[in-house]
Amino acid sequence: MKGYLKFVELASWPKACMIITTVDITIANLIIAMKIQRAINALKVRKNLGEILEEVYYKGTHFVIKRGEKPMAVLISMPDYEAYLKQHEEDFKVFDEIRKQNKDKRAEEIEKDVEEAIRAVRKGWRKGAKGSA
Repeated sequence: MKGYLKFVELASWPKACMIITTVDITIANLIIAMKIQRAINALKVRKNLGEILEEVYYKGTHFVIKRGEKPMAVLISMPDYEAYLKQHEEDFKVFDEIRKQNKDKRAEEIEKDVEEAIRAVRKGWRKGAKGSA
């Protein structure tokens, strides 16, 4: 399988949200995704910062801090932040390598290869689901 990435903007999501469709899911991303996530407004954070910091530190809770209904920031523990930074660095090394390998290719050719790879993976998933029934 070729090592291409495809960025897909979802119409129903905010413009800043993008999905990277890849076959690999990293351990650090899974750990972060499995943590408890809570939304909290900025005023409550200001009034209860000590309690919130303890929950983040001891329970591993992630807080999405909102102003009104708008998410403004995320509060996570240092170990989760360090894992995120490490994973981010590793991901961009992969992206840079992919860019180097494909610098002479046209965007249309890469798109076609990505779509073929996605179809092949999905076909494999369907076969696996039928075989387990």
